[in-house]
Amino acid sequence: MRTKNPKRSRWLLIGCGVAFLVWLAGFITVNRMFPEPEEKNYQLNETLSIGGMEMTFSNYQKMSVKDFRAAHPEVEGYLSPFTEDEQYVVTVELDLTRVDPEQYETDLMTLFILEGPGFASYMEMMELFIPLNPDLQVDLTQLKPGETVHMVVPYLINDLYLTEEMKQEDVFSLVLSIYPTRTTVALTSEPK
Repeated sequence: MRTKNPKRSRWLLIGCGVAFLVWLAGFITVNRMFPEPEEKNYQLNETLSIGGMEMTFSNYQKMSVKDFRAAHPEVEGYLSPFTEDEQYVVTVELDLTRVDPEQYETDLMTLFILEGPGFASYMEMMELFIPLNPDLQVDLTQLKPGETVHMVVPYLINDLYLTEEMKQEDVFSLVLSIYPTRTTVALTSEPK
């Protein structure tokens, strides 16, 4: 029969205590270095500035894939017919104006994160972006100061991951920046 070595148990306990204190000191230090982000919330039709651009989000629509195909025949062939009952398409319209000739956010489109009840989605539908914006032939980095373009930004929501309660909620917002300022645009009447 083996007996416990009290010295070994004591050193193990002391080692665990020291490791916890080191972790706690690091946790506190990191939280002091990176405080909570400042919140800036906007509504539809409000103009906001980010990355040398002014943006006005003017319209939001959520529809089934079947209804989306009927409303936008130009996207035929881009969405699988097998997932019509399991997916929704959310589109957001915006006007984008270049205001600062020196500053430009080069990765602007990846900043538009759709946030809803229980999920967040990046604009993963670039194949729909082009047919929805056939007149958008300009490279956004080449916009001249004061020049404005209108575009429709599409998102795909797969409802397999959502509960029935989440599906009934219609509260969406776009997250444009996360840190140090969290900038959001409420697309529906209830801001998040």
